[in-house]
Amino acid sequence: MRRHCASAIATLAVFALFAAVLTVTASHASAQAPVVTPAGDPSVASDSLYRLAIDPAMAGEDMVLYLFDDAVRRVERDGSGSRTYRQVVQVLKQPAVNGFAERSIGYQPDRQRFTLNWVRVVRPSGEVISDKPAHMQETDPPAAMSNPIYVTTRNVRISLSGVEVGAIVDLSYTIEDLTPYRPGDRFVEWNVNPPGARVRRSRLLVDIPADVRPTITEQNLDFAAVRTVANGRATYAWLRADLPKVTAEPFAPDTSVAQMRIAFSLPSNWRDIAAWYGALSRDRYALGADAAGKVAKLASTATTRQDTIRAVHRWVAQDVRYVAILLGMGSYQPRFADSIASTGVGDCKDKTTLFVAALRHLGIPAVPVLTRNQATGLRRGHPSIQQFNHVIAAVIERNGYSFTDLTSSYTPYGELPWPAQGGFALVVRADGTGEEVMLPRAPADSRRIRVQIVATMSDSGLMTGYFDERNVGHGFEARRMAFSMPLDSARKATVMRGLLGILPGAEGDSITAFDGRDLTAVPSYRIYFSRARGVTNAGGLALLNFPFGVYPAPSGRVRSHDFRLARR
Repeated sequence: MRRHCASAIATLAVFALFAAVLTVTASHASAQAPVVTPAGDPSVASDSLYRLAIDPAMAGEDMVLYLFDDAVRRVERDGSGSRTYRQVVQVLKQPAVNGFAERSIGYQPDRQRFTLNWVRVVRPSGEVISDKPAHMQETDPPAAMSNPIYVTTRNVRISLSGVEVGAIVDLSYTIEDLTPYRPGDRFVEWNVNPPGARVRRSRLLVDIPADVRPTITEQNLDFAAVRTVANGRATYAWLRADLPKVTAEPFAPDTSVAQMRIAFSLPSNWRDIAAWYGALSRDRYALGADAAGKVAKLASTATTRQDTIRAVHRWVAQDVRYVAILLGMGSYQPRFADSIASTGVGDCKDKTTLFVAALRHLGIPAVPVLTRNQATGLRRGHPSIQQFNHVIAAVIERNGYSFTDLTSSYTPYGELPWPAQGGFALVVRADGTGEEVMLPRAPADSRRIRVQIVATMSDSGLMTGYFDERNVGHGFEARRMAFSMPLDSARKATVMRGLLGILPGAEGDSITAFDGRDLTAVPSYRIYFSRARGVTNAGGLALLNFPFGVYPAPSGRVRSHDFRLARR
């Protein structure tokens, strides 16, 4: 067995279960983390890894078994570096074969370099079934016709031959990060035990300059990382063996799931990130004569400040079509507001920029807010631009901010769509300073749905009357979208048929409904119907049909899971 990285002997000795897999060689003593190339990984004995495989007949319900889940990250102080991933997976069930016979890996060629180190299919004995892809191709990802996104990303599509039940797929690739978007910014997350599968060996190595002290967060770990230093570099090593499959417990909080996670970031602060975005967007808010005229026309019919904001909001949210062009710095830098107004297209940061520019033109202060689509998943303790993938807007009021998401076309001004609520966000003020905020969450009792069926029943059990629904409070984007298009005769028939589905045999006669594009309107509609079967005959009895269904109480559903597994 070869030997590698004498300075890492102490690290590996702590994890005795790795002794059969990870080895040490003095010939690479100058390196901290191993340098993985297409020639191999000098720190890992692949034949020992393959011997961790099991008999598929003993797999139980498991579809796959991770023999080795590995990441080697090199991070420089400017945020550049490399990431080498390796997965050695044994396929245990036929349904998993196709998923591992076809692989797709994405990277950005304008600022990254991709290398496929190796991919092979072997048997647990080490016998090679195939030692290269049956086919490999780089393609551009397709831009969807609805909400298209144009990116510099390239997809590497890999097709493998010989993948079968019991076989092992061994894949390793390296992505070099040549140019970070924001200098000195790097954020790393790692699942020690990815959900849904057992892991025999898990390894995360992060290699950084020794004088850089990163921010590290460990969640649910039952072992300690080891830090070693040599030749001006420090390596943080997280090694763990024989991890059980993580199974989510029904009706349990997220914190009860024993999934081990690691977050790692270069030292930074939210203030600097706000200043960076502020500098990127500072010159983007000017409006030309045409755009300024359009904004003035929107405001001309408004009688109050709030009406003015709502008019601008509706224009940007509904009339500016979502199209994202994430080329170069376009991943973070918005386009010019004047260009967005003239073309009528833009993504989240573009729409926010136009909204903010229009309100500022009218003398109403507004600012962009950096967040992410699932705002509650953002790690506040790790300042990094990489954590943000979404931009919303905030209008400055006397008592704080009023937040709005311009990409949610059917969410009224003053509300936020559910995924954005309750999460951390960063307000970027006009002078480039930042403010950390928690986005508001709508109260649990802020949403009301009232449904009424008023009808008369004939002696034959047929009902004639109307079905009335009225929705009050937050949300109801789906209802607004459903009624956003004019109700011509064909659409009326389709809508009535769908909404009257809970009334057997009902025939819709007419419908009156709100305008879904009017975000100030209460989502409501009324359908007049006839010939609904109101009863079911059972022998000599006529049983009244209850159209709303019967739903078990949540407590009943909880009881049904009480003995499914030992509750944590």
